[in-house]
Amino acid sequence: MDYMKLKGAFVIVNTNTGQIVEVPNTTMNVGFSTISALAGSGITIPDRFSHTALGLGSSTVTAADTTLGSEAYRVATTQSQITTTVTDDTLQMVGSFAIDATKTINEAGVFNHATLDTGSMLARTCFADVNCTSGDSINTTWTVKFS
Repeated sequence: MDYMKLKGAFVIVNTNTGQIVEVPNTTMNVGFSTISALAGSGITIPDRFSHTALGLGSSTVTAADTTLGSEAYRVATTQSQITTTVTDDTLQMVGSFAIDATKTINEAGVFNHATLDTGSMLARTCFADVNCTSGDSINTTWTVKFS
């Protein structure tokens, strides 16, 4: 029997300081249920995962999480399919954030809604502090490989 797996990775870059952090992520339980609904027929289809959020909380990540610990920013992402092992097996989501105040970013998530603290969360990760000041630009790339 074959089982489908999701394996994600997140990269955050502060373009002003040059700091780069790359980490794996955890797929949320609600992420799995949303993906199964997207694949089915005759099922109410939820919104697609289209936004990346950054936060200031560093609580332990669990598959039962539904929000970030302390969400600060959310942006729509540019999405594409890329090839990792087989053609178009990986979803890539790229986002750009304009930082408006001094913040220490240390968590991120993928959501299917534009508003902070709402929607279903596909994946979440926590990482080493990325220190930002007003005027910094943060670029993110999130990949989710289906295998």
